[in-house]
Amino acid sequence: MTPKQKAKYLFFKFKNIDSDSEMFDNFKMKDFYAQRCLLILVDEFIYETSFEVPNIRQRYWLKVKQEINKL
Repeated sequence: MTPKQKAKYLFFKFKNIDSDSEMFDNFKMKDFYAQRCLLILVDEFIYETSFEVPNIRQRYWLKVKQEINKL
């Protein structure tokens, strides 16, 4: 899966989490929170992979993060 495909895949998984909260009634707000949560997750992946040599997975997750920021 390319970084762009992975970013979209994960974004829509986060976006489709059901919530009873009123703050998710607004689709733009839901997109914002899905993106913010996803960036936190990807930052954790980047941190965890920073200890690996070579950092192939870290570079992949950095590209995914770039694609998430474009959404």
